[in-house]
Amino acid sequence: MIDNIFEAPMPATFPPLFTGDPLSGTTGPFAKACAQALIGCDAGLLIHGITPDKIRAAIVFSPERPPEKVMTAMIACAVGFQNVMSALAAPEVAVPVGWQG
Repeated sequence: MIDNIFEAPMPATFPPLFTGDPLSGTTGPFAKACAQALIGCDAGLLIHGITPDKIRAAIVFSPERPPEKVMTAMIACAVGFQNVMSALAAPEVAVPVGWQG
């Protein structure tokens, strides 16, 4: 039996084209994702952190077109990610999507 449910017995796995990078320390996922994007990480990097009261995550995208041309796709990705997180959480848990970009 697992003593602490927030310590997974194995690392998180992700679908193809995504790479996980767990948070450590007090850095937020958005700040870490921005820093990784600035130094040139691959698209599909998913920064994630799980604490007893929150699951926080940020995904790095690298569109080949200008942002104004791909904004609809970005919103669709955010809603899809929200749906996945909602499916994994208890029904009474809210899964808000924040936009800081």
